Amino acid sequence: GGGAAGAKAAPAVPASYSRLVAREMGKCEALLKVILSPQEGLAETFRALLPGGSAADFKAVCELKGMKKTEAAAAADEFVKAGS
Repeated sequence: GGGAAGAKAAPAVPASYSRLVAREMGKCEALLKVILSPQEGLAETFRALLPGGSAADFKAVCELKGMKKTEAAAAADEFVKAGS
């Protein structure tokens, strides 16, 4: 594992834990990218970065983006149509 130059011996981190953290942080990074993306094409961005995401997940992203209810409803319709 990488560490800061000159750092004293840190306790060893199990590889399985490192993989878990990397995987979960990747999910967080993808979620942030979706939240920070423009509203236009939000459904496509969501599907590309969070392929396992559900309609409920998409609605939650709309809420986190601070979208108005009408905007969120229109985006959710776009999401559902794009998925079928």
